[in-house]
Amino acid sequence: MKKIFLGILLLLCAALCACAPREKVVIILSTNDIHAQIQNFPQLATAVAECRDTASVILVDAGDRWTGNAYVDMAPTPGMPMIALMNELGFDVATLGNHEFDHGQAFLGRMIDSMDFEVVCANVLSDTCTFPQLPPYTVIDRDGIRIGFVGVVTNYEGPGHPAGNASSFEGLEFPDPQAMAMKYAAELRPKVDLLVLVSHMGDDRDEELLGRTRLFDLVIGGHTHVLRDTVVNGTLLTQTGKDLRYVGVTEIRLRGGKVQSADFRLVPLDGYAPDASYQAEVDRYYADPELNKPVGAFAGPADKWGLANWMAASVADEADAEVGFYHIGGVRLDSIAAGGVGVARVYDLEPFGTQVARMEMTPAEMRRMIVTKY
Repeated sequence: MKKIFLGILLLLCAALCACAPREKVVIILSTNDIHAQIQNFPQLATAVAECRDTASVILVDAGDRWTGNAYVDMAPTPGMPMIALMNELGFDVATLGNHEFDHGQAFLGRMIDSMDFEVVCANVLSDTCTFPQLPPYTVIDRDGIRIGFVGVVTNYEGPGHPAGNASSFEGLEFPDPQAMAMKYAAELRPKVDLLVLVSHMGDDRDEELLGRTRLFDLVIGGHTHVLRDTVVNGTLLTQTGKDLRYVGVTEIRLRGGKVQSADFRLVPLDGYAPDASYQAEVDRYYADPELNKPVGAFAGPADKWGLANWMAASVADEADAEVGFYHIGGVRLDSIAAGGVGVARVYDLEPFGTQVARMEMTPAEMRRMIVTKY
């Protein structure tokens, strides 16, 4: 009798194990604030290929895909080298950054048509024909797992719109990104197994949001150019810095449609050999003779602060002024070596097309401007 009972028990255990939901794994590879640094794309291609050999992969970008590299920004169609490479690699979803608007909303509307990946943004509202309304979110089904991606972009610096020239945003509205993120999270949460916020608000604003809601399982962030791997109020908050130096790898394990764990790691791309076909494509972009033309030389090496001082002095010289101001955040190179400098290198130093304004100010007014603005 004991043997019969044991046999029945073993059969029941086997049946229960057979019916138990199996564990499923989702791998999300993320980038943000690439700023047109396509020289690192061949290494990214190798890293993605190696990951795809072992798992189903979703590729996500959190905005600011261009502005920062002359070979992309001054291409015959500005930004297109970046988009062509992302299309070829098979990105799945992205949101907008503030620099997506640098060439105007009409240009951005045309560029979005060239993107083979879904572009989502919950807090940009458009009734203009030049910029079609974007979806607030998308849902991707992988191996029976439904993954929702909500996108948002900063509106804090405008004010009321992303940082940039006000003319680029005419006819568009940018409601509060945190409020819109929570609105669509509440709508999507019952319909998906995994909910991801793709945010170009900045990690400080992401952290604020996560203090108010636990609806998201993961935040893929951007805008502040930092490295983040933090859990805030039970939600994983990530960011990969800038310039495609790292790729973010998030591994999420689910069982029965419920998230069991979410782990993130930053992977330096300089540890990967470049993919030969992508390297050849990047080399073609970098062979532009006009952009490689020398325009001057530095007598000695300059670090970031040296470059900022040189730029402020150049502003004063251009305006025939006694004092020149330039914001250190706009100095986009960390250093320049001694020797010849080409057109592309000068552009990369300050890729924003900044205009010089000349005005008369007292020392007290200059101080107030510095304290208020910076």
